[in-house]
Amino acid sequence: MTFCRAPFTGITIDPAGNLNMCCSTANRRQFNTKISDIEDLGEFFLDTQMSELRQRMESRGLEKLPECKFCSRAVVNGLQAEVHNYNRYKIAEPLELRYLEVTTSNVCNQTCATCNSYFSTKWRKIEKHLPEEFQTNAKPSIIKTPDIDKILNVLPQLHHLNIKGGEPFADKNNLRILNKLVETNPTCEVIITSNFQNIPDEWWEPLSKLKNLIVGASIDGTSKTYDWIRSGNFENTYTNIQKFTSVVGYKPSINMCISIYNLFNLKETTDFFKGYTQNIYNVVYNPEHLSPNIIDSIKLKRLLLKQFEINPANISPNLWDIPTVEPELQKKRQDEFLRYTDSMNKIRGFNIFDIHPQLAEIF
Repeated sequence: MTFCRAPFTGITIDPAGNLNMCCSTANRRQFNTKISDIEDLGEFFLDTQMSELRQRMESRGLEKLPECKFCSRAVVNGLQAEVHNYNRYKIAEPLELRYLEVTTSNVCNQTCATCNSYFSTKWRKIEKHLPEEFQTNAKPSIIKTPDIDKILNVLPQLHHLNIKGGEPFADKNNLRILNKLVETNPTCEVIITSNFQNIPDEWWEPLSKLKNLIVGASIDGTSKTYDWIRSGNFENTYTNIQKFTSVVGYKPSINMCISIYNLFNLKETTDFFKGYTQNIYNVVYNPEHLSPNIIDSIKLKRLLLKQFEINPANISPNLWDIPTVEPELQKKRQDEFLRYTDSMNKIRGFNIFDIHPQLAEIF
């Protein structure tokens, strides 16, 4: 039985304002409660719904909770999962809110190929160009000022604050949160995940004053691979990473989301960012048609070994040991991949198969 500390340490607020146990929950409306429905986050953390969830976790474990199926699947396969991140946090005695993960909006300045309009407002402008089966049609969502105040109220008691997006640096609500944290709790661990496409000048002061800041750059490739996947400009992103290093005094970690699109760019990317802390265990499972496991497992291992000098030790176990898919289902997802990618090539204005001809050869 696997125990997870997530419901014993904090709350996650998603882009639509839903309150969740964690970012990996399989049911984003598990509590059927939004931040706008409550008066106080600390009180909700100790209330009936969270208490019932904690009881189920203690008595049944991660594997028996349907909302925990993604982490459960990873644990069964011996892979890295969010449960391992949450279990590094200490449980307060007496119990109180110590960890908060917040997405103040889905405002974003990129349209990553593995994302959708639920997490990026910019996706709404191009989603209509995709086949209907791939459209999410999520509306822009921004947490309103009275609800931001609820977040500000619990900042002094937090030990860990995780800010996600959308794009955190594109939403000034996050700037307000950081400035308040500098005033009330500057030693709180602050984790920010950004695409580093743009960091406005007013952000640099609070970033330089936080005592325990951990910032990750979402980098899914280099050069044209990056530009195609993330719809940004790699050179601009790298310039901002270098400026961050100069102003804040350390390098951000490099977080790579491994999809079918960057399999042939992994070694090039890890070599480019040699000297940076690199987190490359996050493998795409959703959307399912963009997961590396749409490739036959033997072919996948061969292409990985070719890149990483015939040494499995150089390859993330999350990718090397990725669960296989039944052949019939794999074929269905491959067909979906081709339809989706054809549309994305038109949207981008250049072709991922021209960048990586090997990808075309697989299909």
